[in-house]
Amino acid sequence: MKIVDLDKLLKNFVKDYVEKTKPDIKGEDLDDVLSDVYKKFDAQTFGELGGKTPANYFDGYKGNYAELIKEHFLSGVRVSDYFISSAVKFAKSEDLCELLNADLDEDIIIPAMEILDKKNCKIAFYRYIDLLFNEKTDGCVVEKIIETLAPYADDVADKILERLNGENETDTRFISILCNCNKKRNGIKKLLLNGFIMGENIPEYCSYAITYGDETILPDLEELIDGENDYVAFKELNIAIEALGGEARSDRDFEGNKDYIKIKERQKEEDDGDKDKN
Repeated sequence: MKIVDLDKLLKNFVKDYVEKTKPDIKGEDLDDVLSDVYKKFDAQTFGELGGKTPANYFDGYKGNYAELIKEHFLSGVRVSDYFISSAVKFAKSEDLCELLNADLDEDIIIPAMEILDKKNCKIAFYRYIDLLFNEKTDGCVVEKIIETLAPYADDVADKILERLNGENETDTRFISILCNCNKKRNGIKKLLLNGFIMGENIPEYCSYAITYGDETILPDLEELIDGENDYVAFKELNIAIEALGGEARSDRDFEGNKDYIKIKERQKEEDDGDKDKN
């Protein structure tokens, strides 16, 4: 199948349409015009598409959609929404799962994931977990996997915890999924505590603890906050403790803490600004 840059085709179509029919269009009216022109584009036949419309260009394609994603990438062409809509209906999940490989570019992996997600393909979850445990996987791919797996945290939790195998793993890609579990697990509590003990992302781990909602972690947080000397971490721990049903600690003396000084200076500037307005 011929690889056509449908984004470029659309851009040129919109430009020509607006210049010919609405040369003076501007402001709020532009959104209404664009909505109309997109519909016209969907139904317009193009020579570049062999006389087909963008909406039906991929209809009837019998080949391997996974290979076609690779061809788009090699041609420097983004996989379009039209392609994805067709692939959801006709692509084979097992072919797309072959693209869930950390050695491939994210511009190949992400479209495959989008199609698999729209196909509601649960068999891909194990491949997503494999990607999470691969050090080569980062950026948008990790974010997409977390977004996909978080609603199914209870379904994948045991598999992830088994793979972690009791390690003191504090990579937030795992706990950001597992904190969405409804069923409480000792392994998840341990991951949370490891994150707090490491002390590098206290505010982030406070958020995970609140989302997870396991009040049995309260004694550990209360012990942690009593020895906390960082102002931001202290405030975030207080929020988490209260959210989990504990009693907040009174403010301590943080006069020499650089974060405390910056925050108070910013608050003073904001207060002075409000006074000037009044």
